[in-house]
Amino acid sequence: MLKVVSCVRADKIYTLSKFIVVKKFGRLKTSTMEKVIFKINELLRESPR
Repeated sequence: MLKVVSCVRADKIYTLSKFIVVKKFGRLKTSTMEKVIFKINELLRESPR
């Protein structure tokens, strides 16, 4: 768990290779991860094509 309050930026999507990760610094609860996935899907539905 992070030692400070933080948030997930669902409006910025990045690709991250696990080979360049130096250190893990946090973990999401399953319920939080589900909220993140929901928000990303919501943003994708709203985006103009």
